[in-house]
Amino acid sequence: SQKRLHPIQERLASGNATQCGFCSPGFVMAAYALLRNNPSPSADEIRSALVGNLCRCTGYRPILEALESFAKPSGGCCMGGGGVCPCKQVQNGDSEEVEKSLPLSCGLVNYEEMKKFDESAEIIFPPALIMRNEEERATLHLTGKRINLYCPTLLDDLPDTFKSLLRVDKIVSTGIMTRLIHSMNPSPAANSTWLSTQRIEELRQVEIVEREISIPSGLTIREMVDTVRARCENAQYVQAVDALYSKYSSDQVKNTVGWSGALASAAVSSDLCTLSLALNWRVRLMNFSTSGYRELKVEQFFADSAAGKKTTLADDEIILSLLVPVAPTDRIATFKHGKRFGADDAVLNAAASWNEASGQCR
Repeated sequence: SQKRLHPIQERLASGNATQCGFCSPGFVMAAYALLRNNPSPSADEIRSALVGNLCRCTGYRPILEALESFAKPSGGCCMGGGGVCPCKQVQNGDSEEVEKSLPLSCGLVNYEEMKKFDESAEIIFPPALIMRNEEERATLHLTGKRINLYCPTLLDDLPDTFKSLLRVDKIVSTGIMTRLIHSMNPSPAANSTWLSTQRIEELRQVEIVEREISIPSGLTIREMVDTVRARCENAQYVQAVDALYSKYSSDQVKNTVGWSGALASAAVSSDLCTLSLALNWRVRLMNFSTSGYRELKVEQFFADSAAGKKTTLADDEIILSLLVPVAPTDRIATFKHGKRFGADDAVLNAAASWNEASGQCR
């Protein structure tokens, strides 16, 4: 408010976590978004939410100490007020009493004396501004200076919308990367027509079909990984997928970018392309012209066609879903090396699977 700092701002300021101040708004907003969705995060969840926010002054330690004071149960890495990290002691198997007995202080700062984060005191999104999907089922049409965007809300309407347009330059899901590339290479004379699948609810419904997880193309990267974690019965398989995506950009990007666009890009640096190729998952496609469907193994999907395209995806086709086995028998390994420590664009991506029964390795 105008009268006092928010608890996040107060702890950053009191904990000497601001110097030039250039990066502070990013850390504040990232922490605020996390606390609004998860008022009692763990220290690991806080660190994950801050990925992608860079600081060239503080060395990060005071920022982490200030924001991890919101962590459960007693407030993250306070160093116990005496140079010993209670979190690490608990993680190493020591008694939880160690963490509970130490005061939440760090040097000259005592975070226990500061205002707590109170979820009930936060502002809410104005209900009048919430779009009512049940009231608007027609295709959304947005017209801009360079792009005409069509967004059907029903899967059955998608082929008809496609056929009604004179041309469709791009078919997108969230369109995050497509918009970025388009904005970096503007063409004032061009007037593109895009068809988006983002508002189609059928493309967000996960199903189990014949012992395969059908992951719909409307899900984000985060939702795709969460689906594999929740539905796959092979713990080692899930851990390897988690390990790869723990180094995938930031939580904000994971929560926004669709996985289908990553697969359709066939980029050599794509985490999903590398992973799905090594595990030989299957992909289900829908054709607008024939209203037909086809299923391909990912290695067939990436096969070069006679036209020299990166994938076999036709201009009048979309990716409907990715098919992942519920109980895979393969053991898998993943590795990613970025340009810097932690989550970043890949310099090297690797994934491998080994089936003990057949002795096959991919």
